[in-house]
Amino acid sequence: MQTGGDSARTLINRISAKVPRKTNDEIKQMCIELIERHGIHPNMPVFGTGKEPLLHALARINRLSGMAKLHRTTGADVEQTNAAGETPLAIALMGKLPIESEETVESIVKLVGGQLNALPTVRAIATHCVRQDDVNSIMTLTNAGMKIDPKQVPLMHLFALHCQNVYTGMYLLDKLGQDPLERDAQGHTILELPAEIGTVDLRSQIQDAIGNSPEHDLAVLMGFHKRLGASSLLQSISVELFRDFVLPHAVRQLNISMVRETRLKALTANEGVKIKSVLEFDYVHMGSGDITLADFRREHFLNVTPGLLSNLPREIQRSKTASRDMLTDRLTEKGFLFDKPYTAKYALRARASLKMYR
Repeated sequence: MQTGGDSARTLINRISAKVPRKTNDEIKQMCIELIERHGIHPNMPVFGTGKEPLLHALARINRLSGMAKLHRTTGADVEQTNAAGETPLAIALMGKLPIESEETVESIVKLVGGQLNALPTVRAIATHCVRQDDVNSIMTLTNAGMKIDPKQVPLMHLFALHCQNVYTGMYLLDKLGQDPLERDAQGHTILELPAEIGTVDLRSQIQDAIGNSPEHDLAVLMGFHKRLGASSLLQSISVELFRDFVLPHAVRQLNISMVRETRLKALTANEGVKIKSVLEFDYVHMGSGDITLADFRREHFLNVTPGLLSNLPREIQRSKTASRDMLTDRLTEKGFLFDKPYTAKYALRARASLKMYR
């Protein structure tokens, strides 16, 4: 197939070359020649090493300039997907990870064309970011206007399998509204999977997002809706009825950071515990699963209980960190787990238990 110029195969190879020695205008002209002289349709999967449509192949080698115009003038489908379900825009965005700014996203969309919120584009780039543990790029994309529908683009099981970042789980659940009860192909939620799948942090976050029992969910539901208070008929239904017939039709997901912040406020109001800001940040805002209310009680106890350091060796007393670690270890050995409110009697018992180490 040759008509006075390069053959169609030669043109295809030159357009799809990884590092073609051609300007963008020359690439565009070769594309037009393929279409007009050789009858090669731009949507045919014949370009590049992956045998993709033309726009996909150009995006793959980062030849973005003029792609939107090529789409308009040649009929190349900018929303077409390749065999992997990717659009040209998704490939172009994946080639720029990590995405540093909303301006970068807007520039790529303008060069390539296509809709940022087209479902195939959203699914391809969102799942790719999760596999790369790149929550920052997801944040940038959503700030630039991308909408990730948790029903159409579920990400929680993918996150459990591929990610270790503590905050990503919080972001997916609290900010993007991903479903904490998402089920895999076998019908399992993340909490029903083997313990080695998903981090301690993620499991803790999911437990806070869904509550721990039907009784808890009933209380939360009534807290969200003022009309479901003490006089509500919901008060008289059984837990089983609530679980089986009300919950499946109710919104169960809670804001994790709000749940945790409320717990700390209650800890201060009811027990007088002074909250350490570093612990609060990791627990409330980062979603750490290693921090519990016992840690806040312990820090408060060590700060307000006099006479503890005198029970430690002098060389240990010189280091604040070492002192706290040793005090914690020794108190834990004696059964002080800080699972109860702080009281003067509790502090007296703790001091007495430490004296045996002197």
